[in-house]
Amino acid sequence: LRTFNKHLSGVIENLDKDYYEDKIEFDYVEKWYWIVMQPTPNQIQEEIAVQVIFYDITERKETEFALIQSQTRLNLAITGANIGLWDFDLDSQYMHLNDVGYSLFGYSINEIDIHEWKFLEHVHPDDLEMAKLEMFKHLSGQIEFYSTVYRLRHKMGYYLWCNVFGNIVKKDKHGNPLRVAGIIIDITEKIQIEQDLYNSELKFKRAVEAASDGIWEYDVFQDKFTASDKFYSMLDYEKEDLPGSFMEFIKMYIHESDYENCINNFNNHLKGLIPVFKAEYRIKSGKGIWKWISARGRVFDRDTDGRALYMIGTHNDITDKMVLENYLRESQERLLLALEGANLGLWDYNFNERKVYYDGKFYDLIGLNEITADINLDYWLNAIHPDDLKKTLFVFNRHVKGKTEFYEDELRIKSTSGEYKWFVIRGKVVYFDKDHKPERMLGVLFDVSKRKEMEYKYLTSEKSL
Repeated sequence: LRTFNKHLSGVIENLDKDYYEDKIEFDYVEKWYWIVMQPTPNQIQEEIAVQVIFYDITERKETEFALIQSQTRLNLAITGANIGLWDFDLDSQYMHLNDVGYSLFGYSINEIDIHEWKFLEHVHPDDLEMAKLEMFKHLSGQIEFYSTVYRLRHKMGYYLWCNVFGNIVKKDKHGNPLRVAGIIIDITEKIQIEQDLYNSELKFKRAVEAASDGIWEYDVFQDKFTASDKFYSMLDYEKEDLPGSFMEFIKMYIHESDYENCINNFNNHLKGLIPVFKAEYRIKSGKGIWKWISARGRVFDRDTDGRALYMIGTHNDITDKMVLENYLRESQERLLLALEGANLGLWDYNFNERKVYYDGKFYDLIGLNEITADINLDYWLNAIHPDDLKKTLFVFNRHVKGKTEFYEDELRIKSTSGEYKWFVIRGKVVYFDKDHKPERMLGVLFDVSKRKEMEYKYLTSEKSL
């Protein structure tokens, strides 16, 4: 009660709203609540009181925060490294690039028709056959990863040297490739991406339209329900459009994929097996579209045998939230596929805690076991080639001090077999404290041994001429 009274002022301050969200501590545990204000009129319809309903939305908020944090980490890593992502469907011939991918060539995503944009038309004529051959080798299983270097034409007419990595990420039941994803990196020596080009991934925004809950009452014995005007308007129906039977309403209007779960939860609450009825399901609106609804209800009257007599509850439109969650999952899947397709390792450094997060692919690239390996400062001092260590530390410190926009370096790292492999490490400080000191830096690591070998052969052949 003391905790509720403590937050009563917050309710009063928000009386001009139908609802709001707040984090409240009960018994030393903080939880998120959806707080709904429902005016209670007297006989002449003058508002004399406000009914306040608290919904526990902690689980939903935690899910949203986790998705956003994971999405942000991936976006920041990709954006910080200034890497273009590509995703090619072999069946439909649909080519998708992220904002950075298009911006590498001087375009914005708004001026590109992704169904007509011909990627191969931008490859330098002298490199076209080689680019096709390397892709054929990968699709036919002759090489594990698609990794090559060729020139791509910029919107202004000049060519950029690009490193293109990729991998088959989806096959049909017969093992035939269906989808290839990967990355494009501008490796043109001494050239920086222009300041006005897009260099960030799509930013996500939680859009929830202002809406309040619909209130419903259910007479269990007569199988009849009544509802507030907002209940009907939320679903784009007039009161006379819907049946008076609660069970008939559920059967007719709830999506068939959601019906079983909804009715099971509903019946279990009526039987007293669960304390509260709660379910999320789709309802077909009066405009013919499916809306996601979050419903909550509780039996407030039972007979002497425990049978439910009267139930009251609410529902609210959560369509925007469901769309957002699905979009975050799909976007995260796209990024993960691109990272997987490009054989890319992710790292995330916290300056204050002096801790680094590495994903599983990072460990695979340097040949370490994710569970048993301990990648600390001593490891890097011993693993980086002695001839590269001084340069690597110099380039890193220059970026941390704000003298370069991106951190980028090529270096050799010793594998568990003792062999040195060439890697490119890219990243960027993405968070600063109030004194503009770096707090967090994200980036990627990828193997360029094959490119270095090609460069060596090219230089050798040039010298021989």
